[in-house]
Amino acid sequence: MIGLIIIVVGLFYLLLWIAVVFFSYRLTFEMSNSKTVASIVASMICLLMYFIPFADLIPTLTAHKHHCETQAGFTVYKTPEQWAAENPGVLETLTPYKKFVPLDLPIGSGTQKNDRFGLVFKESDIDTLPLNEHRSILIDIKTQEVLAENVDFSRGYGAIGLGRKGWWKFWLAEDSCYIGSKRVQYFEKRRNFYQGFKFRGSY
Repeated sequence: MIGLIIIVVGLFYLLLWIAVVFFSYRLTFEMSNSKTVASIVASMICLLMYFIPFADLIPTLTAHKHHCETQAGFTVYKTPEQWAAENPGVLETLTPYKKFVPLDLPIGSGTQKNDRFGLVFKESDIDTLPLNEHRSILIDIKTQEVLAENVDFSRGYGAIGLGRKGWWKFWLAEDSCYIGSKRVQYFEKRRNFYQGFKFRGSY
């Protein structure tokens, strides 16, 4: 239902946009008898009508692309093999938790995956744009050592249920730097890595 309302409102705004530009050109031409002046005024009105809903479009897309290219990614600080060599016999004793177990550490909160490892999640806004940074940090609960870190960025104002201003700007919504086949490959890379630390579930 919400989607239908957005489509109807969008079509109405498009028709209004066309009408305002057309009549502004016509009125200006009648007053000035100059096509050049009428074209300039109509162009300015067209730009104004564009900026009402799309003022944050280009800045958001540009910022999201920049952060994805320069900061996003999966960084490994220590592999399962390296950790196992430093902690002989421990990895073999671990069993993945089947249920959600909350984790609260000085570094942040998240979920515990087995008796030794957990994921800490952090989310923060980027500047004043509808852009968010998402971090998931693999940590050794006993030593507080960070073993790996995943950084991703989403854009958009979120669903209507979140109550955020601008939720209707669906064209800004993207929940990750990775889409399509890249998302699958990226997920598989992390999943295979985490399985080495004997846990499963969302990553």
